[in-house]
Amino acid sequence: MIIDTPFFVFLILIGVIFLAAELLLKYLHLNPELTRKATHILSGLVVFLMPSYLNLGQVVVLGVSFAIVLYFAEKLGVLPSVTRVNRSSFGSVLFPLGLVISGLLFWNVNIIAFKLSVLVLALSDSMAGLAGHKFGKRKFLTGTIEGSFVFFVVTSAVFVSFGLILNNISLLNLFSFVVFSLILTVVEAKATRGLDNLLLPPTAAFLASLLF
Repeated sequence: MIIDTPFFVFLILIGVIFLAAELLLKYLHLNPELTRKATHILSGLVVFLMPSYLNLGQVVVLGVSFAIVLYFAEKLGVLPSVTRVNRSSFGSVLFPLGLVISGLLFWNVNIIAFKLSVLVLALSDSMAGLAGHKFGKRKFLTGTIEGSFVFFVVTSAVFVSFGLILNNISLLNLFSFVVFSLILTVVEAKATRGLDNLLLPPTAAFLASLLF
């Protein structure tokens, strides 16, 4: 069954996040880049909780539905808290689709890998974007050194946290965490027009599946 109480709860939760972002942009005049990334972080944390309450089919329906909504929001110029950016980007639309792809590939195979990929996109990518926007001065591929450094640090922290929680820490794994974080940092830095949102989740999940 696709539509049930947990499905509606998560639908409402994500809707509240978008509504709050719109209100903050309209009444507090926050930078759209801040509301956009805050929406990504909070939505990602909600998705992180979904495996405990929803099945894969429900998550796919939610992800594709929000991708469609965001596509038309981009075209119509609505939801500026998420769609208003100073560059050509499909990032908002690709954000849920990247998570859907990761889910389709890893949900039934390695749910830990899927959940790690959610945090990489929600936390690492969003914080890197904020850092690059605020402090970025030196170019690195399509981004900035400052943004990529933050991405690497947060991604490393995500890997280490999962290793600690799963009691899967060794010198070899710590080395792997660093190498995998570097790989993901390059993927994020090379991708343009928001394609990192599509590429990061399945790539992160694949790398995580090699360890957990």
